[in-house]
Amino acid sequence: MVKQLSRFHPLSMLAFIVSVLAVVLVINDPVMLLVSLFISLIYIFAFGGRTVFLRYILMTCICAAGVMLINPLVSHRGITVLFYLPDGNPLTLESVIYGAAAAVLISSTVNWFYTVSICFNSERIVYLFGRLSPRLALLLSLTLGFVPKLQRRLADIRAARSVVNRDFTQGRPGERMKNAACIMSSLIGGALENSVDTADSMTSRGYASRRRTSFSPFRLYARDVVFILTQLSCLAGIMYFYFSGKLDFSYYPTFSAAELTLSCAAAYILYAFMCSLPLIVCMKESIKWKFIRSGI
Repeated sequence: MVKQLSRFHPLSMLAFIVSVLAVVLVINDPVMLLVSLFISLIYIFAFGGRTVFLRYILMTCICAAGVMLINPLVSHRGITVLFYLPDGNPLTLESVIYGAAAAVLISSTVNWFYTVSICFNSERIVYLFGRLSPRLALLLSLTLGFVPKLQRRLADIRAARSVVNRDFTQGRPGERMKNAACIMSSLIGGALENSVDTADSMTSRGYASRRRTSFSPFRLYARDVVFILTQLSCLAGIMYFYFSGKLDFSYYPTFSAAELTLSCAAAYILYAFMCSLPLIVCMKESIKWKFIRSGI
């Protein structure tokens, strides 16, 4: 699925992720938050497999539990008092519901950013932001590539030191701390040397000395235009329902939601379709490819 999404133009994926996050951040509807969380977990399972999926499920549960516990303790708004805390402040039902909604929002946002990290590599970021701000694009590109390089270098250092029993998992507690400090020193020293080499290489190639030119391997096809227009149309439809009062609800002072009408159902279906559109396209291409292979 990652290979199929890599065929999309960067503008298509940018329109997708901006539209998905804009709806939940602006509207903050509980149903849409649940839809966003559920579909984002489907993407994580499709991208990372069972291990990554279970890890993100655990992280989502921990994050949700933390936010749900903290919000009622610091926010005492609402008129439905469940009970009073030892300090005399009330714990309200509305604060609990808002904490649950905030937990779902944070969890789904983290999941979507994981999807972004899979779909966007440094080349796509430079393409999107290089013309607007070359320095920002370079900084984002170097930052995204910095963590994987550190992980690979850490694995190499640990493999070399484990041969002579100098890994931070070997020896007595004092020796482990000393070994961990040596590994960290080697890791940071290598990162600093690499940054100096990168800076010298960029200076020798005349970076920022004149207006830069760049080569782009991306081409905007008709399917990308259709994809972007579909995303923007769904977003416009959802925002129309929201600003027309069809999705009117509030958490404070009392939780009240709009009646489930055809307009609400249409907005929820549009949002689910917008979140699932890349999945639908990838499934369509997979079915088409299997059908072609069966005819060979």
